[in-house]
Amino acid sequence: MKIRKLFLKAVFPFLLCAAFLISSCAKDENPVEPVDPPPPPAGPDTVSRYIWKLVPINLTPGDLYAADTNNVYIIGGIWAYSILLFYDGVTCTQYNLSDPDFYPRKVYGFDKNNIFVSGTKRIINSNTYRPVLKKITFGTITNYTIVDTVVSINDLLVTGVNQAWLCEANRGFAYYFDNGTINKYELQGSDSIQPLKFYLSPDNNLFLFAKSQKTTGLFYSYKFENGGFVNVETDCYGDFPCNTNCIFRCGKDVIMTTRNNTCGTKYFNGNEWVYHAFLDSVWAPFMKLGGISKDSLVGLNFNESIYTFGGNKWRKENNSPMFPLTIYESLHNLEFSTGRVYFTFTGEFGSLVIGTPNKK
Repeated sequence: MKIRKLFLKAVFPFLLCAAFLISSCAKDENPVEPVDPPPPPAGPDTVSRYIWKLVPINLTPGDLYAADTNNVYIIGGIWAYSILLFYDGVTCTQYNLSDPDFYPRKVYGFDKNNIFVSGTKRIINSNTYRPVLKKITFGTITNYTIVDTVVSINDLLVTGVNQAWLCEANRGFAYYFDNGTINKYELQGSDSIQPLKFYLSPDNNLFLFAKSQKTTGLFYSYKFENGGFVNVETDCYGDFPCNTNCIFRCGKDVIMTTRNNTCGTKYFNGNEWVYHAFLDSVWAPFMKLGGISKDSLVGLNFNESIYTFGGNKWRKENNSPMFPLTIYESLHNLEFSTGRVYFTFTGEFGSLVIGTPNKK
């Protein structure tokens, strides 16, 4: 017993010192703050702006004009087998033009009662064709022949009830239809350029964009002034070699897109092309583009999905059907009308695609 007391008396100071050291460690005046783990990777930047529907056409579709939800005109078929289709909000049927030798190429309108259709008409007992413009006014069809050696019209822009601009697909000529009279205009350097797209700016200035047939990706911007077209800008997307893919009318703006596995856009401000946006998550060029303005766009590219632009950035549509696109898709327009999106798609035996605003 005496030995136990002596042992405790000897060990106790050491136990007391150890307890003090442990207590001091527990009261560290500068503790290390725990580091939170990094957040999980963010998912793709997506949005659900539209509900998409495919309407079967059963023909290779082309351009379209959407006056409203019940009046959509579509070019169906190719070359000598093309016809005009009409979508009434339920089904697509052939619109009777009462002209079996006429092959429509482009359709556009001022409203549902004033529709223009351009195309070619086979000359009887001949292998030659003439460009013809048809005007549908409240269902009545009037024909206007362009007396020229032109074979095909590349673009059609309607600027009034009885006014429209057309450009020739292979040479530098533009035509103005005004109440039945057609005037012809020749572009500067027309021997080496191909007119592509008209654009009427919000301040009512008319422009015509054409591409060089010698330098890939080089585009000319012509302005109509003093009774003719004047070249005001020669540009391309990026430095030489040019990286321009296509030019699209998008409501009150016009957009230039890149090619060669990039997805960038520029817009034309009336004097020059200005950087617009870049879709850095997708390395595929836009093949089809349309919209209300540069701040409200819908585009499709080679990754087969729909993307929308709302003023700041591109976002992928969550409920987008998959669209295996071909290079020919870029030749056909995408239109906005009454808040809806309309475009054609060659897959699945041909379809009219309609995007209705998602109000959820």
